[in-house]
Amino acid sequence: MSKVLVRVQNSFIGISKKNDQLCIKRVGDTTRNTIHFSVNGAVSSHEMGSWDDCGVVIICRPDEMEAPVSGVRLEDTWLHCGNNGLILGKSAIILAPSNMDIPTELRDKVIPYDSSDDILASRAKAIDKALDDFKVDQKYKIGRNGVVGMEMTQYLKEAESLKYLFNSRTSNVTTNIHMNSLDNAVEDCLKAIKSRITSIKTEGDLQIIDGITVSQSQKTMEFIDESLRNIDISQNSLNGYASDYFENLRSLVNNEKNALKEIMVELEEENKKPFKIKFSENNLSENMSYESVVEFINQNVKMNKPLDEIDVIDIRLNEGEKDRNLGSFSDVFSDEIRSAKRLITKDISSVVKNIENIRNSNSDQTNEFKNKV
Repeated sequence: MSKVLVRVQNSFIGISKKNDQLCIKRVGDTTRNTIHFSVNGAVSSHEMGSWDDCGVVIICRPDEMEAPVSGVRLEDTWLHCGNNGLILGKSAIILAPSNMDIPTELRDKVIPYDSSDDILASRAKAIDKALDDFKVDQKYKIGRNGVVGMEMTQYLKEAESLKYLFNSRTSNVTTNIHMNSLDNAVEDCLKAIKSRITSIKTEGDLQIIDGITVSQSQKTMEFIDESLRNIDISQNSLNGYASDYFENLRSLVNNEKNALKEIMVELEEENKKPFKIKFSENNLSENMSYESVVEFINQNVKMNKPLDEIDVIDIRLNEGEKDRNLGSFSDVFSDEIRSAKRLITKDISSVVKNIENIRNSNSDQTNEFKNKV
């Protein structure tokens, strides 16, 4: 049975050509490092997302993919996409409404379709014809959690066979839903880190957590280092097995670590300057050091002053005409980081177990199955 991957999106953004083959990369959301497809049919809209107005359709063959496949499900198959993008293979094509402006470099890969009527119906007809051209003998009606009308035993068989169509599959490819995957846990981790970096830039570095004044940047760096240690422990326990997967994960986290390092250098230089602080209408201190400011805040916290009084802590430190925002103080930071920490620890453990099961399985049976499909 022939299987193809189908992806719908609302524009040509992210699509290019490399070595005369279509290539796609993520744009905008830098926390996600995966590209998602459905199999033998277009994804259907549901409460988690809508694609009904997306006219651009990419169709490609899994056996021509160059990037590692990470998750395999008929309604959601995803592959890792590095900074250079994901090469889609020599047979890949694009379907697009005839009234869309097609980028010049993509024109020989685009098959226009008439969309003068309903875009969803027109797109469905175009996909149906393309699947025929790809000699797909079983087309799927994709639902949110599987294929409409397909029994679970058949679904699992189809998903399992799809694994072996990828020449570039990784050893720990999963058939779990994306929400329960390591990739999703990594995204949550990166979102938490990026959220804190943004907060440091816009609200300042200091924050009160559990009654103690702490540095967001230092706490975030500790969390990053602990995540990297977890990755090292997981990879070392597998004696090099699935190293490409963990190297990719380590690279993602290290990118955020390097960005945070740059911010911490800037903060260190900024905090060397003396502060001229107005804590309240009647409390003005000239040339106060960073350490003195932190000590003042800690004294107020220890005295259990109400938050509206400690609003002096939402300190805007004036240096001439420039405001220097030292920090805003809530426990949102600790909740985000603790949540992401639990996620990445739990999911790294589960994927390690999954990899070990695969590694210990009978390789002869695997090769026999691959030959059959």
